[in-house]
Order: sequence, then C-alpha cells, then structure tokens
Amino acid sequence: MHRLIGLLIGLPILIIGASFAGSNLQTVTLSLFPLPFQAEASIALIVYIALVVGFIAGGVIAWFGAGRLRSRVRDNEIAARRAKNEVEQLKAKAERNASAALEAPKGEKQKAIAGR
Repeated sequence: MHRLIGLLIGLPILIIGASFAGSNLQTVTLSLFPLPFQAEASIALIVYIALVVGFIAGGVIAWFGAGRLRSRVRDNEIAARRAKNEVEQLKAKAERNASAALEAPKGEKQKAIAGR
C-alpha cells in the first residue's frame, strides 16, 4: 500500500520534472549571493540536481523521524524475548514440580508441589 502511494505521488513529480527539464535546455548562470563563485549550467541539469537533493533530503528526514519508532520496536522485542524466556522457565519448573509430585510419597506431595 505504501509503495502504491509513493508511486502515485512520485511518478507524476518525476514526469513533470523531466518534462520541464527537457523543454528548458537553455544555459543559465548560477550564482549564490555571498559567494564569489558562478557556474553556467543548463536548466535541465539544475532541475535534476534539485530533484535528487530533495529526494535525498526526504529520505534523511524520514529516517530521523522514524528513530523513536525503531527504538520502541527494539525495546519491545527485548521485552518479548525476556517474557518468552520467563514463560519457558516457568513451564520447566512446573514440569519438574509435577514429576516430583508424582514420584514423592503421599506425605511429601505437599512439599513437592510447593517447590521446597
């Protein structure tokens, strides 16, 4: 489902960006105000670079945004593993108590059941 939504959003953006870049092949001068550097590039290249930078920035933001969720999942996995180990230990103890109760003489069954 998430892939379908991503495809429905990403594909039109890609098509529009490619169409815009393909129809604007003129060369422009790119300069950033406080820096003394200037570069000449086609508008298509600038649009492609902007799309790639936006894609990478979106991925990084999503990764950092999911950090708390990954942490909670990891904590829950540890808690589930501990609970599973505790259940296995309690089952083993119950089996030992049951076998001890069956083997013990009648007067000693209460002690075996109590685990003493």
